[in-house]
Amino acid sequence: MKTQRRSLLYFPSSKAEWYKKLPSYDADVFVFDLEDAVKDTPSSKSYARKILLETKKPDCLKEKEFFVRINSPKTEYFHEDLDAVLSLDPTPDAILLPKVESAEDVRKLETILEHYETIKRISRIEIVPTIETLIGEKNAEEILTSSRRITTLQFGENGDYTASYGSIFPLDVIKDPVANDFLIKILKLAKLYNLLFIDGIYFKTAENEEDIKELERRCKYIKLLGGNGKGVIHPSQIPIVNEIFSLDTRDLEEKKKLIEKYERHLSTEGDSAYFKDENVLIGPTYYKQAKRFIR
Repeated sequence: MKTQRRSLLYFPSSKAEWYKKLPSYDADVFVFDLEDAVKDTPSSKSYARKILLETKKPDCLKEKEFFVRINSPKTEYFHEDLDAVLSLDPTPDAILLPKVESAEDVRKLETILEHYETIKRISRIEIVPTIETLIGEKNAEEILTSSRRITTLQFGENGDYTASYGSIFPLDVIKDPVANDFLIKILKLAKLYNLLFIDGIYFKTAENEEDIKELERRCKYIKLLGGNGKGVIHPSQIPIVNEIFSLDTRDLEEKKKLIEKYERHLSTEGDSAYFKDENVLIGPTYYKQAKRFIR
């Protein structure tokens, strides 16, 4: 992982003009989208793959991470997407797999990646599954434990999730009880298996005060629950998301000191798992929480 994964900027792989703009955007991850951002026709998907392969990638990708969101294994585009993505040089840091509904979806991709990596001697590619349907929610734990390539997950409560149970788009995960239950469940699993949690894409531009406040409210809520970042589709959203999901430098240093103190305590004689530090009893729970931030 080259950077933090606070902000994931999605853009259509078919838009060559976007590629030139990337150096001016401060997103942690650039997501070249072959899925929802491209019209669902064979000709449009083929054109997007062509642009992805033929357009020169900016030098900033040497420092920043880039993912490619391909089409679901259940679609006719899956294998052609993979052929294109695995022909890129360099290959992406991760493949973002949408609408994952079973561990088999992940394993199908992993089997192909293992073959390509062996034959072409390319770097190991992560898999970032998106949990965004009712079936995906039901099978979330088996999905998230299906591969060691998974270190990050993308949450998605709008669009496909609402369509899968007939609700109205968009949902407010803070106020809507169904969406909030979905969010909490997936977040808990992310924490249980020590995965980075990336919140779903914010579909507004955040160019007016009302939208900015809504984006800030959502990001602060997700961070409070332990989330790590958010998907965005407009450059104006990036600084807001980065600021909220950034770790305070002082807080980070305090966590490092706590880890050092606790590990020093463990190396001393005695049976107690706890020690007193400035009137606070420090034990395994504090230590594990601090370790989560120092990845």
